[in-house]
Amino acid sequence: MTVTELNNPPTSGLYDEKHFGSTDTHSLWLKLDDNDGNSFTLSFAGGDMKLKNSKTLLNDNTLSVLFNGAFYSVNISSKNLIFTTDNSSYVDFIYNQDNSILCLGTFWGVEIYKGQELLKDLRPELIDGIKFNSATKNKVTGKLYNVGDDWQDFSIDLDWLWLESNGVTTRM
Repeated sequence: MTVTELNNPPTSGLYDEKHFGSTDTHSLWLKLDDNDGNSFTLSFAGGDMKLKNSKTLLNDNTLSVLFNGAFYSVNISSKNLIFTTDNSSYVDFIYNQDNSILCLGTFWGVEIYKGQELLKDLRPELIDGIKFNSATKNKVTGKLYNVGDDWQDFSIDLDWLWLESNGVTTRM
């Protein structure tokens, strides 16, 4: 399966379409092509972030999409929504396949999910952004923007759900 971001909405009727959220001129359109030559499109409404940023991750039969702050998880076979949140201010995400943990980053912290259950909402003091780098079985790493100190490395212990950065551990 391949995923291609389209610059413009496709001609109506050219592909099967499925829409998530309101479809307008600012929606994200993705074309998916399977191994048998079948194609379909998915469109996604953006969230509160007007940054025109998007990130997609195809993992087995699940497509995860972050678009202008809104996050979606879609079953590719059924084209049905698996998961989304009410928050539409996300700036990055990372999925840990080893333990099915999803981390969603905002400007003020990290929400950690297993399935659709929010396990933890970590909010370190004085941050203004998150970028995820990698995920291993028990750890997620990345950088957070610490006001006044620029970007700093951080890690999240997925067993204890703690965030550590610059010698400071955030448990709540």
